[in-house]
Parts: sequence; C-alpha cells; structure tokens
Amino acid sequence: MTFVQNQVNIQPRGRTSEVRVLIPNNFACVTYHVIGNAATQYVVSEEQLLEQLRLLKAEGYVVEGFGELEDRLKSNQEIPPHYLVVTMDDGHESSMRAADIFEMQSSKATFFLTRDRCLRKSGFIREAQVRELRNRGFSVGTHGTTHRKLTFMSTQTCAEELRGSKKWLEDVIGEEVRYMAAPGGFINTPVFELASEFGYALIGTCRESMNSANRMILPSRVNRVNVRNHFSLRTFRHAIEGYPSFYAWRQVRAAALAIPKQILRFVPDRKRPMLCPTLLVDNHRNGDCPRNSSAVGEQRNRIGSCLGAAGCAHTDCRRAGRSDRCG
Repeated sequence: MTFVQNQVNIQPRGRTSEVRVLIPNNFACVTYHVIGNAATQYVVSEEQLLEQLRLLKAEGYVVEGFGELEDRLKSNQEIPPHYLVVTMDDGHESSMRAADIFEMQSSKATFFLTRDRCLRKSGFIREAQVRELRNRGFSVGTHGTTHRKLTFMSTQTCAEELRGSKKWLEDVIGEEVRYMAAPGGFINTPVFELASEFGYALIGTCRESMNSANRMILPSRVNRVNVRNHFSLRTFRHAIEGYPSFYAWRQVRAAALAIPKQILRFVPDRKRPMLCPTLLVDNHRNGDCPRNSSAVGEQRNRIGSCLGAAGCAHTDCRRAGRSDRCG
C-alpha cells in the first residue's frame, strides 16, 4: 500500500483552526484505567467517558478492540477513515461500569487484566466478571501477573510473568489469549520477542503515537495514548485524530521521562525516593495536578511533583495515597 497524505482544514472546538494530516490506514488507540470521581490523573469520570464516546459516535467512528483489529490485519482490510481502538488496563472494578457504557454507545474494547490483582486485591474484578466481559463480546488480554515492569526483569522472570498470566486467563475464559499490554508500557525488543514466542499477536505499549496498519505485521506492537482526567474534549479529539502538535508534545515528554525511569531501574525498591516522573515533566500542565486547591498551589508548583501519589518523596504526596500508576 502506498502512503497518501491529504490535508484537511477543520475547526475543532476552540477559537483557532488547525490542520489535521490524514494518512490512510493510520489510527489511534486510547487506554483507560479507572472510571470514577477521584481527582487523580488516570481516573476518568462517567460523564467524561460518555462525552468522548458520544463524540466518536457523532463523527462516525468505528470503535473496536484488539480482537477486531487483529481480524482486520489478518484479512488485510482497509482501516476505516474514522477508526479508534479502545483498551482498559488493570482490571479495576469500574471496568464493569465502563463495559456498560461502551455497550450503550455501540463500542467494542479490550480489557487487560493483571492476574494477582484480580485474584487477591480488593477493588478489582474477579474471574466470574472476567468471563462475563468475554461473554458480552469484549476481548480480554493479560497485563502481567504482578504488574511489575517486564524490562527490569531477568529473562526467566519475564518468561514466568508472560506464561503465568496467559495460562491463568486462558483457564478463566476457556480459550486462547492472544493479546497483552506491557505493565507501565515498559517493553523492548527482547520482551517483545519473548511475548511473541508465547503466542501473543498484539502487544499494547504506552508509546503515545499513532499506529500505521500498513507497517503492522503480526505479531505487532500497538501504540496507545493514556486518557487522563484533565483531557478536554478538544484534547481528546486531537489524540484520536492524530494532530501533530499533540503527539509532538507526547514524544518530548516521553523522551524527558526516559532517563529518570532508567535510573530507577538500578535503585532497589526499598531505597527509591519515587518522585512521580509523570508530573515532573508535565509540571501540572493543563491542570493535571490531582490536588488543585489554593492552599497547596504554591507548594505544589515549587516541588514540581505529584501531590496525589503515595510514592512521591514529599510527605504530602505520600499522605494522598496513590502510587500504583505514577510513571
């Protein structure tokens, strides 16, 4: 297939027009984590999710999961001009409410599940609910056994994570599991090759970039954008439509985060200061800070770290109580 670029002037919500670059067979993939009302960056409200899905329906988007995407790639189908892949990570109990909303808006999705959280941790769905999701037509995939970063492990430990999570989920749903999402988005060539050997056909990353079906040969990686609670509908639109300015910022941010993440690789868990790398760069851009009260505003800006993350070094950050998704 040849690449053809067409420039179309559109007027997104806002006062100035921007130029969207349309590339045939390119598509975005977005990722949700929790549906609720907590003021942390990866918790999206029901109202936000509904507004985003209504936008997709109004503009004629085909919204699918990894299962439908694999079918398109295997049969060499063209990707529709308005096409989006939707995923949800971790297996939080709000996944069931998200499934209800997806169904109401005629959307498909893939749910990626972390074995140990679904087996033991409160606030996460259990095996019966996993089967329910599959029976309702949603595809499911693995998200590790422990949610530890795969690239930080030995080959043997990584293989155990990939094998253990796959066997568990296959036993739960009674069918082959062909999809996975790397915890924290940490994936490299050795991990990808190992996952391919275990039979994973599509592997979700956290590389925030558009995907080109023309370049995807199974097994393949799928780039995904984490939907954050500060995303306006205009920002969401830019993510799904592939606006260069949106993705340029995401790439700059990712490059800035790469160094501190690699440094943490060599620091034992018990000795890590665990500053929140996500907001060290964002610096509370676009109101991303989960605690926006004026009482902490001055201190928040001075520290430049996430006051909503339990793993951050600052006392107030630890007191706020969430670290599992920082970085």
